[in-house]
Amino acid sequence: MGLAAQLGQPGVDKPAAARRLIDAAGGDRQSLEEARNVYARRLHGHSDDWTATAALSLLNRALTDSGWIDPFDWSGRRKP
Repeated sequence: MGLAAQLGQPGVDKPAAARRLIDAAGGDRQSLEEARNVYARRLHGHSDDWTATAALSLLNRALTDSGWIDPFDWSGRRKP
């Protein structure tokens, strides 16, 4: 069982668990996305896999909490 699956269990403080996942990934968004994709593939065709569902939910929260810098943000490049 992976860390996301362990931390996704009932009774775990989800904000703290999401922060722990972010820290475990060293803040690397791509690592979090890859882990999310593993659980998404695991759920494909097995929608009753509650462990994978909880892990996926926690990984989505971690991705949201980690923030993201849009490489195509043009707002700072507009003329006055």
